[in-house]
Amino acid sequence: MDIEGDIRDRDSQLFHADRQKFRNPKSAINRGLVMPKVVFQEERCKGCGLCVLACPKKSIVIGDKLNNQGFTVACLAPDDQCTGCALCAEMCPDVVIEVWK
Repeated sequence: MDIEGDIRDRDSQLFHADRQKFRNPKSAINRGLVMPKVVFQEERCKGCGLCVLACPKKSIVIGDKLNNQGFTVACLAPDDQCTGCALCAEMCPDVVIEVWK
């Protein structure tokens, strides 16, 4: 029995399994395996609503909460259907939104 060959084969299989798992993260998110985390830096938000318009699932709303500047801030809707596409983060002019997958 070749132990080094067995270890090399096992490592190769693990490597390829990891590559396959992360090849298409959107499909993993859509299947519910990975839940995206959306973080708003509320003190920077001006409540412009561009993120609300950009969200294809309408998961972002302008809430009632005010930040220290007196603006109403964006937040996730109660029926959060976020897919982690990050269109909201790309659209935000003040870089308020971070999407972690």
